[in-house]
Amino acid sequence: MMQTTDNVRSPIWKNYAKKTSMLLGVAQIVIGVLCIGFHIAVIVDVTPTAKIGQGIWGGLFFIATGAFGVVAGKQRTTRSIVSFMILSILSATVFATLVLSLSFVGFFRDQIPYGGDIKSYAVAAHFMMMILSLVEFVVAIASSAICCAAVCCGSSPQSGIDKRQIEMGHVAVAAPRPYGQPSHQGGDGAADSPVSVSQFAEHEKLFAA
Repeated sequence: MMQTTDNVRSPIWKNYAKKTSMLLGVAQIVIGVLCIGFHIAVIVDVTPTAKIGQGIWGGLFFIATGAFGVVAGKQRTTRSIVSFMILSILSATVFATLVLSLSFVGFFRDQIPYGGDIKSYAVAAHFMMMILSLVEFVVAIASSAICCAAVCCGSSPQSGIDKRQIEMGHVAVAAPRPYGQPSHQGGDGAADSPVSVSQFAEHEKLFAA
């Protein structure tokens, strides 16, 4: 049975690990919520580093990234997967790095007595945000990796012949005619009927001889 050539599409979602995406997304949401909570502790402890707000804006970005991960796991559309990949890359390279660096500075700065005492709660909160930013870095890298695997390894839409059809010899192609030979049309004006790949190859051998 012969089949005509159509646009061949291998959807990205077939190569996408949806369960892993949702787990990583939930993990980033939890990390974001914890970062916000620990930075609130820094604010309550009244420290000079509280105004930086790395736990707040960093945590919000982590939550947004995780939300896209959950959406990508459920919908598995190209747009959601690519969006999750871009946000995960930004989380790892920009926001997790900033939260780690600023929390590192705050960890040592808040050990200096401020207002007559050492802000022990703020110091502990900065330490926890350092740990969370490291975990977020790893989770974000893993998230971008599964997205990249789906986007890069998935076939994009392409016109031509399906490889499996070629191997089976079921692709319909037009057979060449000798120069000057008119096309053979039926009574209804239909053009030459297509032939399979194997028949086309035999036809080429005859012309080569």
